[in-house]
Amino acid sequence: MKNNDSRDEKYESRCKEELAGFLEGSFLNCDPYNMEDASIILDADARSRDWPHKEQSYLSQTAHFCSLWVIDGEATKLYEPDRYVEVLKFHPLNYKASDRIEIPFNHFQYPMMLNKGLGESFDEKLARYASNYDDCHDPFEILSRNIRLVIYDYYLGGITKFGQRRNVYRLSSFTKETLTDVLRREILKAQSVAIQYVSKYPEYCRPDSTDLYISNRVAAAIMRSVCNNMESYIRQRSEEISLRLEDARVNYEKI
Repeated sequence: MKNNDSRDEKYESRCKEELAGFLEGSFLNCDPYNMEDASIILDADARSRDWPHKEQSYLSQTAHFCSLWVIDGEATKLYEPDRYVEVLKFHPLNYKASDRIEIPFNHFQYPMMLNKGLGESFDEKLARYASNYDDCHDPFEILSRNIRLVIYDYYLGGITKFGQRRNVYRLSSFTKETLTDVLRREILKAQSVAIQYVSKYPEYCRPDSTDLYISNRVAAAIMRSVCNNMESYIRQRSEEISLRLEDARVNYEKI
């Protein structure tokens, strides 16, 4: 029992560190409409140098939201012995390794339900989240644009009708003239989604616990408790972001 208590305490410390890093981090706390154009671009450039999913948790991955991605093109992938899937391939602009993000085209077309980190099963009635590119879900239109660079705005956790846990991506196009305006808008939207997630569904935001051999159920409960104890701090950040959205008149996604 003492050993279990020790593991729980270590994991609780990890949750606190993860949450504090997110709430105090530069991405959540930047006010993009009070930043110079050069700073907006340089920050996006810096976020585009790493693999966006190298860390396990959602909160750590928010540091790579609103980065620049290169579209590598489409490809056919064999997911099962008899199942081929068409995917759109991307990589961060300044990332030098060969890894690629692959978004199946059917993830643009078929809605998923929101993953709240509670081990929930797929419910067709709750399926309303699909990947989009400038709010477009049509693969033919996406391909016809023939654009090489996009902004990776943010992602939501999704659950497919097959019970698979997948990312629901938000992508935006831009021109040389509109880049800073689009980045400012999408940074605010990404901040809003991230703070909503940790406010409403902290279980989804929990850090990895596999090395401590803690069950998902226990890890989720610990993360929920940590977030409840820091509720006032989370609310403060949420109110700050709400004011930024209101001042900039930016519509955001509600989850």
